Amino acid sequence: MTETRFSNPFRRCPQCGMPVSRRSRTCWRCGADLTHPSEIPEPEPEPPIPWRSALLGTALVLLILAGGGWWIIRMARAAMARPTPTPTPTSTPTRTPTPTLTPTPTWTPTPIPPLQHQVQAGETLSDIALRYGVPVDAIRQLNNLSGDLIVVGQVLLVPVYTPTPILATPTLPPGVTPSPTPRPDKIVHVVQPGETLLAIAQRYGVSLQVIQAANGIANPERIQAGQTLVIPLATPT
Repeated sequence: MTETRFSNPFRRCPQCGMPVSRRSRTCWRCGADLTHPSEIPEPEPEPPIPWRSALLGTALVLLILAGGGWWIIRMARAAMARPTPTPTPTSTPTRTPTPTLTPTPTWTPTPIPPLQHQVQAGETLSDIALRYGVPVDAIRQLNNLSGDLIVVGQVLLVPVYTPTPILATPTLPPGVTPSPTPRPDKIVHVVQPGETLLAIAQRYGVSLQVIQAANGIANPERIQAGQTLVIPLATPT
């Protein structure tokens, strides 16, 4: 009758509270005597967990997990759809080249072409050089002459006298006056084809009337190619 009254096959030890079999005489843990049933308290049955509460808890956990997964997926898609900002290219400053200074053109005097002289009877190379006020070697070099041999009627090129500019004035002792550079008082010009008396006067820097008076020319338009003219040069005062 005692075994059928207790449906629970376990009981608790009155000393340590450890669950033991109802048939045990001593506690396997603390060794307490279990032969007196009246002293052994009936163990309290554990309250059963309602199945509805368990089902509700499971559903709540699943809902939370599903919401978290959906939120993670949405954030990942938004990050993928967001365009990556393209950095704006920074323009590299270019250095403006320094302008090159154009050198000021220097004036170069136009060389005067040589004169033509036709050798007359009795003339020598020295006479012609003295007449035009140029060195004999200059006439030789301009006409490719090896000596002083010339013939009557031969046409010679005579370089035009051009004074050499003085680059620097030398220091002279006190009381000494520098002597001017010697210059011929006149030169001879042979009229070239197409030349006029006015052009010749402008070429040598003298007046038309001076050339007319020196050569006895009444009409300045009546000159011809090959004619020899005496050109007086102004003497510095």
